[in-house]
Amino acid sequence: HPSFADFMTHKNRCGEKFWINTSKHHLQLAKHCLQVMKQHLCFNICHLSDFTKMNDEIENLDQLIEQNIPAELKYACQFWAEHVVNILPDDFDLLADAINGFLRINFINWLECSSLCKLLKSCLSSFQHMSHWISQNVSQSESLLLILRDAMQFLTIFWQPITLCAIHIHISCVPFTPRDSLISKWYYKQDSALLKVYITGKPYTVDYYRVLEGHQKAVTSFALSPDGLEIISGSLDKTVIIWNVITGEMINQPLTRDKADEISAVSYSPDGSKVYSRSVAGRTRVWDKNTGASLRRPKRNNTYMNTSKMITAPSVNVFSPDRLKLAFASISCRVLIADVESGAVIQQLQKHINTVCAIAWSPDSSLIVSASHGYLGDSYFVVSNIETKSTIDYVYIQSHALCETYNTIAFSPDATTIVFAFMSGILGFWNLCTKTLSLKHSQCHSGHVTAIAFSPDGKYVVSASQDHSLTIWNATTGDTIKKTLTGHLGIIYTVIFLPGGLQIASGSDDTTVRFWDIQPYIQAGTKDNNESDTITSIAISPSGSKIVYGLKSSTNNLKILNILPQHTQAVSLKGHSNPVTALSFSHSRSHILSGSQDKTLKLWNCEIGNAVSLKGHSNPVTALSFSHSRSYILSGSRDKTLKLWNCETGNVIQTFTGSNLKFEITALAFSSDDLYIVSAAGRAYRERGITVWDTITGSILGGPFRAHKINITSIAFSCDLQYVYSGSYDCSIKLWDWRSAVKDEPINPDDIMASGIDYTGELMFPPFKIGYEVGDASLSGMVFKTLSKRALLAAINAGSSSAEHLLPVVDQSGWVLRSECQRLCWIPKDLRNRLAAFDICGPLFASGSENGVIVLLDASALLEPLSSNSITASASMYI
Repeated sequence: HPSFADFMTHKNRCGEKFWINTSKHHLQLAKHCLQVMKQHLCFNICHLSDFTKMNDEIENLDQLIEQNIPAELKYACQFWAEHVVNILPDDFDLLADAINGFLRINFINWLECSSLCKLLKSCLSSFQHMSHWISQNVSQSESLLLILRDAMQFLTIFWQPITLCAIHIHISCVPFTPRDSLISKWYYKQDSALLKVYITGKPYTVDYYRVLEGHQKAVTSFALSPDGLEIISGSLDKTVIIWNVITGEMINQPLTRDKADEISAVSYSPDGSKVYSRSVAGRTRVWDKNTGASLRRPKRNNTYMNTSKMITAPSVNVFSPDRLKLAFASISCRVLIADVESGAVIQQLQKHINTVCAIAWSPDSSLIVSASHGYLGDSYFVVSNIETKSTIDYVYIQSHALCETYNTIAFSPDATTIVFAFMSGILGFWNLCTKTLSLKHSQCHSGHVTAIAFSPDGKYVVSASQDHSLTIWNATTGDTIKKTLTGHLGIIYTVIFLPGGLQIASGSDDTTVRFWDIQPYIQAGTKDNNESDTITSIAISPSGSKIVYGLKSSTNNLKILNILPQHTQAVSLKGHSNPVTALSFSHSRSHILSGSQDKTLKLWNCEIGNAVSLKGHSNPVTALSFSHSRSYILSGSRDKTLKLWNCETGNVIQTFTGSNLKFEITALAFSSDDLYIVSAAGRAYRERGITVWDTITGSILGGPFRAHKINITSIAFSCDLQYVYSGSYDCSIKLWDWRSAVKDEPINPDDIMASGIDYTGELMFPPFKIGYEVGDASLSGMVFKTLSKRALLAAINAGSSSAEHLLPVVDQSGWVLRSECQRLCWIPKDLRNRLAAFDICGPLFASGSENGVIVLLDASALLEPLSSNSITASASMYI
């Protein structure tokens, strides 16, 4: 019989007198939860005095929580959204204002409290559940759904710092929130923030709303569960992961086995109880979804293997939509069809004239289209009927080569149209009814298209590219609805529409799965013409009042931005006819030096904006440096020369040539007394060399020293001029005693530093700059793009062990560190991993990215000695 609770909540069983109306009680509980949170939530609720520690590192945190977070507040934070979804939709208007007020005033404080109490996962799940419930049950809720979408995007971007360090939700997450977001407009007060973030150039936006991390290598394939609530991903790390579509959480542990192969394709069984995976070696494995057990010894078929250096998934394996069959390319240029459960080959299709490079099934699993290359840059497509074992269409397309990817071909949901991608960036639409071909030209992608998918209603097509971006197309007109969706940091291998057709999942070489909401772009219904322009170089003036940056475009490729007294619009400096490749500010702050692919240097007056052109190089300029005495300019070029220029006359004083300059110059620096010059040149190992020169005579005093594996990006003298530091794209920093060093042998830092700290350890990313402030004769800092923790301490201070001289470095997780255990702030992955240029001036950090975003961080408050009042002083940022 039903339980007592079931009896009391069933009106017809217990009668009107005893009936408990659960929806009304949920309404009252939701109201009281929102009221409790409004009353108790506040900034820094536990009165923490040290913002550099993770949650788990805070002493007596449990005691602080008990003292400052009452039980009713914990309950309200965890369950308020669950009560909302259990009310009657008609009663939602009674809560709407309270929910709006909560999101505008206490959303960030709610996250802080939930993070400290370790309630975030349950809070996230209920919050997502509430958002979905509102979208399905509440009419005229567009404005609230927009707020909820913005809040979910905030959670996605900043999930790592939110879960690990509650106070940094305020310090790091809010300042880095895209400026067009409601969270930024409501919560970021720049004047009172501890971390001031200025974002200019192309507006910083985030297109994806969730990042799923779990794979260690490229994600190559997707499949949705029969009920649409789960998605599985296969990867080159030899694992299969099952994800919850709503929460983004990993369900159980990754499916893998010893001696497993890299995964090329995945699918569910028809009843959803089993998972199928196909490896690049041609082995099909069946897994129990719940236990993770392998149910059958892998069956291997004779499959085609792409053993070339791949830009995409390495073999052609595609499961049928009915989840019963597998189509794969054989070494005999045929498409073979196998039974998934038994692994036996049950059918062979017509032989192609060349290797099959792409396969797609029709939605009803009755048709297969397979594609291959011709011999003269053309393509062939064969459409076969599986049931009748006949060929329906044989299409030859001249002068258009298909992209070399296994999933750049797809059927429309009604099976009347096939879309495929060519290397030229053109999309082709083949109509099976009229037998006509329509080609749609686009300049959206700068790399080959690597994946294509139709929306469930057939109205839209999404294409993924080698250039790390996605594009949304109107399948009927061929117009682009959203030209570029950016966020991935590697080649995108696979893409799929999620249930409902308004969200997309993509898998990439950056090891992540990302979810994208395309509804705003579909509703807008207009073509997207926003163009981004890579930042090629950037420099901050010595006073910290200006930023100058170069762009990849050939026109308007140099801009100057006034930071102080207030952040203003950038002004173009017109003069170069090709992209700017190098920049430097004079120490007097009055001039800017720029070098370009147009082979010239230009010396700009910062106040007037006019320029003196310096000509002498026969190839693009690649490196620049001002002397400290303000009298000389040093330039390096791909013409394999160094030139020393007189700032006043613009004449070349000396040209440095010789056997040490056989290759292009990549980095330059003057010594603090301007008597010496250090240069780095070359790309290949035996070409790369570090050389020290006499500025006056041009004679070689040391080198060439060779140890880096690839390009040297930065170079500098130590303050006492005894050592030279070099940083490289091989993600290492090396130290040279150039006066006495053995050739090609960097010295051990233990030999010169009493602390014995290793700062030549591995870096996650290359050091873009190694620099010194010589005014007080002490080394003040190096800046690395990202540095491993063991390479952090005192490496940037050869003359003093005092921590006050240390400038921050960034660890592989994105934390900016002043010492091994002092975390100043956290930088989003998109901004730290897409850097194309970087500069530093005291507490100011400027970076330019591939997608045209310039970020200026003012960390002056964070770099000051910590005090117990340093956090609470910033509470006014929310007032």
